[in-house]
Amino acid sequence: MKHHDSVRDLYPIALWEGEGMGTAYEYSAKLKMLRRVVGASPPARVMIAGLPEAYGVGMDLALLAALYGSAVVVADDRPEKLETFAAALRSPPLQEWVDPECFELRPVKTLAHPVQPGDAPYDLWVTTSAIQRLKGARLNAYLAQARDWSLQAVLLAPNADNKAHTTLTRLDGFTLAELTSACKGVGLKVEEAGYVDLPPFPPGISRSAEAKEKAAESPIERLAMGVLEGWARGERTLPRALKRRYSHLVYVDVR
Repeated sequence: MKHHDSVRDLYPIALWEGEGMGTAYEYSAKLKMLRRVVGASPPARVMIAGLPEAYGVGMDLALLAALYGSAVVVADDRPEKLETFAAALRSPPLQEWVDPECFELRPVKTLAHPVQPGDAPYDLWVTTSAIQRLKGARLNAYLAQARDWSLQAVLLAPNADNKAHTTLTRLDGFTLAELTSACKGVGLKVEEAGYVDLPPFPPGISRSAEAKEKAAESPIERLAMGVLEGWARGERTLPRALKRRYSHLVYVDVR
């Protein structure tokens, strides 16, 4: 399967989700990071343990699983999010790339316990912008399940050091130190920790639905998407202090 991780490829998906260029950029930057840390060995079984609290439904994770041909469990405690995810799998932007039959949608009572009795171990456990909803013992229970039921887990959450972004989105977050400490506290080994999703434009820019639709066909906007793609490819080389202050997300790769 082609690596559908360019801003231009992902823009129609973001539009379908009611989002825009910021979400397309986020998906592109995250997919590049995820493909790198997962590596060349395809995960046969993937657990998407929590869909985003807001701003899209995490279709970048669906694309990641489809790239590897994985069987996927999608667990969340919000039925409406699972319904939107199911609809997105069958949407025109995704229908040629993703097989909905590879996805099991699992409603759970609490996000702290996405695994069910009888589950086989997962090769990859992944989530984005969800675990900030968990605190204290519930967060520890979630991380313990990731430890006990997966060979590798990649966890992404809003960057609490980016005050402008967390204030605008009204989402809780973690500093990178807090997230790594929580993982180590349950015995997870942190293989890599860092920052991702640092677009070269300020948060809070909004456009009408009509303007977003026109952007998909505009030569100038397509050129802008190409510039954003180059920026996304180079994110990893940016100074760490800059990423700590301005990245939207922190992530850990744990085993």
